[in-house]
Amino acid sequence: MKLFRLLSLLLLAMMISAFAREERRLEFADIIEQREPYSPRISPDGQAVAFLVRQSSLKENNTKVQLWIVEKDKPSRCLLQDTSISGLEWIPGRPTLSVKLSKTGTTVLWQISLDTANVQPLMDHPTPVFQYAWAPDGSQLLFVTAKGATAEERSRIDREGVIYNE
Repeated sequence: MKLFRLLSLLLLAMMISAFAREERRLEFADIIEQREPYSPRISPDGQAVAFLVRQSSLKENNTKVQLWIVEKDKPSRCLLQDTSISGLEWIPGRPTLSVKLSKTGTTVLWQISLDTANVQPLMDHPTPVFQYAWAPDGSQLLFVTAKGATAEERSRIDREGVIYNE
């Protein structure tokens, strides 16, 4: 409950700081470039909250995502910034987070240590991971991915449209 209040206060502070600036007309850039917090995850021990913040830039024509951590009795800090961070989860039994990043290659899951903020590869797979979940003790990982269509299936899709299997 305390962490929920802490996260709520952090979000409120971000909103107040946005409105505390001098009064002026709302512009298109104000809407597009606002910071959007999402995907809050409370640590298994209830002592920290990790969440993502997305911010678009009209000038740079891109979007950046930051991974933030708020821990009890510590200042909040940004652990990572990338063009795409998703699938934020705590790894049970360790002070570590797992995420999906937009890096190239076969590494689909990455781990970030809270102690060092070091980003290390966690799992390689030839196809993208859609969803994943940790076992309660952190010893196993369950994930969902898609097998690519064979040449025959791609040919059939081109001829007949979308293939539906029950």
